[in-house]
Amino acid sequence: MIRRLLATSALTLVVAVSACGRPAENLKQTGPGPTLPGQNETLIPPMKIATPTGWDGQLPTVPAGFTVTAFAGDLKIPRQMLVLPNGDILVAEGAGGKAPKVRPKDVIAGVIKARGKSSVKGGNRITLLRDADGDGTPEVRTVFIENLDAPYGLAFVDGNLYVANQDALLRFPYQPGQTRITTPGEVVTRLPSEINHHWTKSLTASADGTKLYVGVGSNSNVGERGMSVEEDRAVVLEIDRLTGARRTLATGIRNPTALAIEPTSNQLWAVVNERDELGAELVPDYLTSVRDGAFYGWPYSYWGQ
Repeated sequence: MIRRLLATSALTLVVAVSACGRPAENLKQTGPGPTLPGQNETLIPPMKIATPTGWDGQLPTVPAGFTVTAFAGDLKIPRQMLVLPNGDILVAEGAGGKAPKVRPKDVIAGVIKARGKSSVKGGNRITLLRDADGDGTPEVRTVFIENLDAPYGLAFVDGNLYVANQDALLRFPYQPGQTRITTPGEVVTRLPSEINHHWTKSLTASADGTKLYVGVGSNSNVGERGMSVEEDRAVVLEIDRLTGARRTLATGIRNPTALAIEPTSNQLWAVVNERDELGAELVPDYLTSVRDGAFYGWPYSYWGQ
């Protein structure tokens, strides 16, 4: 394993899920001091495609006092969700561009992955769901915003809805109870979207609402396209909410697919998808606090100090 070049005091939590499903072994790979298996790189990455099956009346097991109901279906590739102050739920529906296939293994892997993907196209929209009486079934379902470009991250601050498209961060004025927005969004800042090995743009707001944070994934698995295409990639950006001015908060963070503020400390945290093709037993994805100026190792390493 390559020694990690890490410049942060953050506690990093590896969340590893083995494709072979051995619970005892999986638990060893979690926590602040995980025992990770060795690399097993192969010409064609091992991929197990699950066979889609119905629930057949079964439901997940939940704690006492909780119930599980199907809240909404027939969505067009739902990604992130956001609860508005009045309780309405927004769902971003979209799918971004695909990275070019530059190696023979990319073509083969694409064929295999396609077997496990839905034929549904991304909606490029946001759907609103309203369950006013709290019975678990929304009485109102409507297309809230459409004609977006692969929306993913959502945030609500000071009467405005912020949407992270794959190519730009947009702002939409919002009125309480509104069920549709038709005016075009205002561009707060452009976001890198060339090649798009990773297209998702995660989003959250600082505790005081003055800053927006956007997670931008790398343009490759592990730098195989050269570092010139990685400008403003594998980073968390800090954006001034009013002016759109931005700076890089953290680097070397391969694909930060979810961002959130811990409410007690107001610390920013991220869930990171790390590199692929290390073998079916090694999945070094992790949860970490995001420190100003920190470097999280990509593409040089994925774990260790």
